[in-house]
Amino acid sequence: MKEEIITKLEKCGWFSEIGEEKSKILKEKIENGDEEMQLGVLSIADVDIDVECIDDFGSHDGEIIDSYTAILHALSEASDGVFLPTKIKDELDEEKNVVAVSFEFNGNVFSEELKYDNDWADPRIFDLVDKALESANIQQKFMALPYPDQVAYLTFITPKTYAKALEIGVFSGLGDF
Repeated sequence: MKEEIITKLEKCGWFSEIGEEKSKILKEKIENGDEEMQLGVLSIADVDIDVECIDDFGSHDGEIIDSYTAILHALSEASDGVFLPTKIKDELDEEKNVVAVSFEFNGNVFSEELKYDNDWADPRIFDLVDKALESANIQQKFMALPYPDQVAYLTFITPKTYAKALEIGVFSGLGDF
């Protein structure tokens, strides 16, 4: 199964797109992984975000904790700095049950009032990031990998390569999606 996943990733152009260094790391992760569902999905993920983690905002003693700020920083790191938001703000309004999120990227300000539902992240944060990437003509997006969990496993890849991976069955046999 490990070789099959690597072959399919090669066939769909995944390795060509992510470059030699990341390809080497990904191949090693797959080869050293177990045969469980995590093999394909978790190895491919550039970042995993617990979407049930929005219960603290801002920072505590200089450390960013479970907030949209933390999500945006994680996405920046996962993209190797291609997505590099600055002047990030996330402000919780408990009375209205919303979080005002804003950031600057590529000279533009992006903002959204996101729903605060207990401690679940509003998935529209990813739409806002996509809008920022599109504004800079960046083709890659943070694509959700098919994995049934409260954790969002994301990869930074073009929708075209992702669609081809789905089409040729890169993720088939890895569980019920």
